[in-house]
This record gives sequence, structure tokens and C-alpha cells, in this order.
Amino acid sequence: MDVHSISTPAIPQGLDEFRVVFAEHTRQCGCTLSTEKLEAILAGDLSGAVVHPSFTYVAHVLGCLLWQVQRHIFIFKHVELEQLQYLWASLEDVDPVTEIQIRYLLAIYFLLSKQMEEGENQLSTAVRLALHHELVFPVDPGWFDPMLQDATPAQAELISTLSHLMYLDRCSALVFHVPARLDSTYDEGFKAVSVRSASVSLPFGCDGD
Repeated sequence: MDVHSISTPAIPQGLDEFRVVFAEHTRQCGCTLSTEKLEAILAGDLSGAVVHPSFTYVAHVLGCLLWQVQRHIFIFKHVELEQLQYLWASLEDVDPVTEIQIRYLLAIYFLLSKQMEEGENQLSTAVRLALHHELVFPVDPGWFDPMLQDATPAQAELISTLSHLMYLDRCSALVFHVPARLDSTYDEGFKAVSVRSASVSLPFGCDGD
């Protein structure tokens, strides 16, 4: 890998391997993305036509860290910092579900980097976004009935996003000895969706994996 080429806003040769690592861990990190979105991320798409650019940037950031962790070598901190700057800028125009996913992916990134306070801040931000936008599990049969039809990619992404947010919220409460931020209504919504639907992937740690 040419380290010197990884230093421009455009997608240079060298970041593709980090995106591949990220893609291999998307389900584990709580992302249920459509095939089209995942392919766009792997291609390094920053146009926003298929997937929001923040996903490509977070793939660089988290993928870079995971790549180094897997190999026990830490030589690309400058890449992480550079791509983080592009990621922060991209969040100025983003939809709530995407931003929640990006925020908790950043929480995972900072916690793995042993930046515990910043990791907690990102998780708190993700929870505030969910509450502010009143995002809930789609248990209303008028929205979709899991017994009669599969969830659309957008619905599956919402369910996965809220499920993993709940999972991280509960883990945080246990590890840091703080109250859970999401109340019991989210537990009830999660149970209703998970019991009624076998077509939606649950987050890592919630389906027996």
C-alpha cells in the first residue's frame, strides 16, 4: 500500500482495503444496508446518489482502525484523523436514521480507540436524535405487517438502527453504571417487531450470535 497516496479528499488508491474491512463488519457494527448502498460504499462513492457520503467516510475511519487492530500495527492515525474531518463536515446535511447510524459507529470507533468520553458523547447524541425525531419501531400494521410482507430496505434499516442503538445503550448502562437512556417503550417495540418478523436482521448480540 502506498501510504503517501492516502492524503486527498478524493478516493485515492489505498483506502479501498479499509472499506472492504468495514463492509465485512457492517452487521456486527449494527448496519443493515441495502446491497446498492453497500456496493456504493465499497466503490468509494461520495456523490450521495445512492448512499450518503458520511457512510463512505465512516467506512474509511472505522475500517482503517479495524484493519490495524487485526494486524496489530498502528501506522495510519493520520488517515483516521483526515477522514474524520471529512466525516464531520458531511454531517451538516444528513437524514436522522443515517446520522444515528454514523453516530453509533463513531461511538464504536472511539471506544475501540479508548477515547471513552467521546464514545459516550457520540452514543448520547445518537439517542437524542432518535428521541428528538420520535423514531419508533414500526409496530403499526398500517405501516407494514411483518406477518404478511417483508420489510422494505428503508424499514429494515430503521429497525436495525433502533435495535442496535438499544443494544449499545444497554451495554453502556452496564459498563459505565449509568441509567439506560431509552425507556421501556423501545423494549416493547423491539419485542413486538422481533417476535412478529423473521425477515429483519437483529443487531449483533441480540439474536444469539
